[in-house]
Amino acid sequence: MSTREKTASSIFWTSFRDVFQRLMTFVVFLILARLLEPEDFGLVALASAFIVFVELFIRVGFAEAIVQRDELEAGHMDTAFWLIFGIGVVLTLVSVALAGVVSRHFDYPELASVLRWLSLTIVLISLTRIQEAILRRQFQFRALAIRTLIAGFCGGAVGVVMAFSGMGVWSLVAQQLVEASVGLVVLWGSSHWRPGLKVSNTYFRDLYGFGINMVGVQFMHFLDQQANRLIIGYVLGATSLGYYTIAQRLIVIVQQVIGKNVVAVLFPAFSRIQGNTEKLKSVFLNSSRLIALLQYPIFMFLAIAGPEVVQVVFGEKWAPSSGVIQFLSLAALFQSIIVFHHPLFKAVGKPEYALRVSVIKSVLATFLVLIFVHYGIEAASVSVMFASMLVVPVSFYLVDRIFKLDKVRFVKEMRAPIVGSFVLLALVVLLQPSFSTLLGDFFGLVFTTMTGFVVCAFSMWLVDRDLVLEARDAFLAVAMRGKNRKAGIG
Repeated sequence: MSTREKTASSIFWTSFRDVFQRLMTFVVFLILARLLEPEDFGLVALASAFIVFVELFIRVGFAEAIVQRDELEAGHMDTAFWLIFGIGVVLTLVSVALAGVVSRHFDYPELASVLRWLSLTIVLISLTRIQEAILRRQFQFRALAIRTLIAGFCGGAVGVVMAFSGMGVWSLVAQQLVEASVGLVVLWGSSHWRPGLKVSNTYFRDLYGFGINMVGVQFMHFLDQQANRLIIGYVLGATSLGYYTIAQRLIVIVQQVIGKNVVAVLFPAFSRIQGNTEKLKSVFLNSSRLIALLQYPIFMFLAIAGPEVVQVVFGEKWAPSSGVIQFLSLAALFQSIIVFHHPLFKAVGKPEYALRVSVIKSVLATFLVLIFVHYGIEAASVSVMFASMLVVPVSFYLVDRIFKLDKVRFVKEMRAPIVGSFVLLALVVLLQPSFSTLLGDFFGLVFTTMTGFVVCAFSMWLVDRDLVLEARDAFLAVAMRGKNRKAGIG
């Protein structure tokens, strides 16, 4: 199977995984948001932020190096596996020991027990990193999709049952533990590789050069996604953090459904054509155009209709999340412009470029949040939005160092999603008040959404018919390939 065919098949399976997993995640998320209190989400968000920070030390970039390397030996995989597993065991014990100290620092006694139990996910994740990398390298996204779906279903089911039973915050803790445990078992059952003992400094040095830059990128990603939670939780408390977390999770779910699957596939795909600059540039531009058709309008919609979405979907008790969703949606819109830059940088062996972009964005966002968090969670989300906006030209500058990218042409290629997004914006502003008055909040939002996106799609078709038709053909081709694969054809 050619790289193009592997990429198409992989996009299908990652799309299949994300559509069903995120639908399932959203349903579970919605049920839990209705049953639990903002403080429950805030406590788990605080504990999770600490766990994610600790996990940085097991995400040492070796998994990405294994995906990226042209030549891979068994010793590379063995060395990476045992190093990551050993670090995972140590960090689990350290996290359990420090749980009391962390809870006293944040003045939440309940945080200690939550943190101790969630610390178990560290060693579980350490056992999955290399297995995941090998399957990604082999374009075995079907196995990864099945694993994610089974684990997500089991974790969600346990969480919902416990929430209905009145278990409160522990339903969120159990959800994560069950999902991590089931995911580990299914992943090892899907992979034929087992670690050996070919461990040496030579293999370590081969992986270290690429991996160390990825550690920096992941640390900056932590600052971008989790440091804000720690700051908000420390300054404003667990309840305010719960409101912020609900908004942030909604945006992340949308990002993962409409972008993460393609990004995950394009890293190994870009890596296979890294020596052909013209082909790499062509794939990069075309991918950016196609994903913009989805991402630009959706994030524009959430930026204007955020309050209505919160009221209808989550209920009145989550009203303080409304403004946060709007500003974080604009931040996500800016991020979508450069969504393929990081996989491009990694694929061509320039992870330091991804690190530079991550440093600027994450440090700037953290600095602004520290300054403005005292004005509330909306001010913190505005800070994130400005950081996302300011990093866009920096990222394009670094892309230019790989291949010259005509900015005027790039904007022209994006004309359809840009026009469609502003058409959608105008329609929501004009129609939402009238539809809500006539039909009520729920049906008003439904009809506004349906009308807005239909007209948006039509306007994009009028502006750039070829792009819309190409997107349709690409979707149908990927879907048909996946259907044939499931039927055993090809």
